[in-house]
Amino acid sequence: MSKVLLALVASVLLAAGCAQEGKLIDTPLPVNSVSWDIVSIRDTTISTVITKIVDVHFKISIHAESPCEAHRGLLELSRGGTTVNPTFVITPVARYNLDDGCTTLTPGASDTVLTLNVTALPLANAAVVRFQVNPANGPLVTADVDTTNHSQVAGTTQFEVTVQGRTSGAAIAGATVTIEQTGATPGTLGAGVTDAAGLYKLNTPQGGIAQLPTIPYRITVTDGVTTRVISVPAFPARTQLRERVVVRL
Repeated sequence: MSKVLLALVASVLLAAGCAQEGKLIDTPLPVNSVSWDIVSIRDTTISTVITKIVDVHFKISIHAESPCEAHRGLLELSRGGTTVNPTFVITPVARYNLDDGCTTLTPGASDTVLTLNVTALPLANAAVVRFQVNPANGPLVTADVDTTNHSQVAGTTQFEVTVQGRTSGAAIAGATVTIEQTGATPGTLGAGVTDAAGLYKLNTPQGGIAQLPTIPYRITVTDGVTTRVISVPAFPARTQLRERVVVRL
């Protein structure tokens, strides 16, 4: 082979290597759970149009197969539906280049929580705004947002945990749910089983100022075959509000 041909082959291989190094990886992520709470910002009621302005905090537990998926995960928000009845879709993805520094980290799978704050969302006349999370490992997870953000029992924080099948999205009745407070004052807040709709509710006494994020928590769910542990230490539930959680088992 001539020197010219060798140089040409080397040049092609080098160019291919450079292209591979800079290649963008875009990977949809599996979802373990979706949590959300709602904070009232202000009331802009005029005449018969009752409008509440709220902030919504989404906390989505995803499963990452690699350090890059864990460190480069993000939530994409898109809008569909109509102007009157919009639907917002949240898609968890990992996006990074093959030459990203995360590729040199020790390989291994992990779970992590991605967050998204939707600010100043108007809710007119007790309307429900539909959010849906689009996981890589099952059907859409519905997270409806309305103005009923306060706990239904005074002086408590209300956890509402719905357990669903990972691949079917169907409600799982009879699953055992244990909710623990973590952080500086750890302890079990309560435990019980899901009803026919896959729902378990827990009203746990919480004094203090409403709407402050004060309850870091961990939820353990099992149906006797599969166990899922959802840990949300850095994004606590809020005092005297509703913390709604959908766990995929």
